[in-house]
Amino acid sequence: MDNMHQETDLNRIFEAAEQAHQKGAWEEALRLYKIVADQNPHYPGLYIRMRALETQVIRGLVPSHQRQRSELHGQPRKAPSTRPSHSASSRYVNPYFLYGIIAFLPAIILTLILNLVLFPDWDWVFSWLVIHNVVTFFVYLYDKAISPSSIVRVPERILLLQVLLGAFIGAPFARFIFRHKTQKLSFRLYFWMVEIISIAWVALYYIFIW
Repeated sequence: MDNMHQETDLNRIFEAAEQAHQKGAWEEALRLYKIVADQNPHYPGLYIRMRALETQVIRGLVPSHQRQRSELHGQPRKAPSTRPSHSASSRYVNPYFLYGIIAFLPAIILTLILNLVLFPDWDWVFSWLVIHNVVTFFVYLYDKAISPSSIVRVPERILLLQVLLGAFIGAPFARFIFRHKTQKLSFRLYFWMVEIISIAWVALYYIFIW
């Protein structure tokens, strides 16, 4: 039932963003598109529209103060096209792919360096847990830092996967320090679920395998 309500809310927000886009309120449209992206990064047609609109806002094709001035002088305002540009769609990068690399590749590389070069006698799982928790801490910090901006956020599934793979210290510590992802009930429930699973598999490893 909660998922149905959430999907309905996202549909309404997306429709409001499209209407704002058509009316030329590009900053408002971008803000609404970003809300949808935070909740559902795979929402149909979202990122093509979002990237095209973001490009328009950055380039400042029709700044808001000039648009208001032209309306005051009775000049007709040309509505921006909702058709995504080829350049915007070609620059689109899947956030799961992008942030998946950022979240896990550095941890893998640093773990290899730690175990093969610096501390070859260390247990591999221990080395991974040390590095992965530090990297996860900074990923949560980054996601918190970009939250007020129009930059595409780190998908929640990436944040949860980091916890599941052993960041049961770095992730909750970051959430506590930066007050990040503490309001959304669904994320909190999933977070503590994967937190328990993460602690459990690490404990089982050191009890029965190591």
